[in-house]
Amino acid sequence: MQKKEKTSVWQRLIARMKADKRFEATVYLVLLVIAASVYLLMAKTPVRPWDNSVESGADAIAVELEEALCCMQGVGQAKVMITRENDPQTVRGVIVVAEGAEDISVRLRIQTAVCTVLGIESERVEVFKMYEKAEEE
Repeated sequence: MQKKEKTSVWQRLIARMKADKRFEATVYLVLLVIAASVYLLMAKTPVRPWDNSVESGADAIAVELEEALCCMQGVGQAKVMITRENDPQTVRGVIVVAEGAEDISVRLRIQTAVCTVLGIESERVEVFKMYEKAEEE
């Protein structure tokens, strides 16, 4: 009985490429197309972390802002809504609703934080006190 030598897929591919130059050119062309596609996809990835467009996950920055604001002293729970111009990089306005917004110093810290993160003027940010639901009896 003779033992068959096991050859890997890669070894067979390399052997065929050495034997057939047209096949070798086709393999290299396919690899080039794959590499170019990956490069083009990576080039379209937004560089700005605050891009709030549909392509980047819509409200990712609003969620991050909510998490950060809730950690600030006196803020409590917070909800953030960001509206954009036609250009998804341009913020039109921000609404923050927070439990601690009744306190003017908390309200100003919230406004400052939002302006800092988004790089916008304070006139574009409104902060409101969160509605307190009556507890069920």
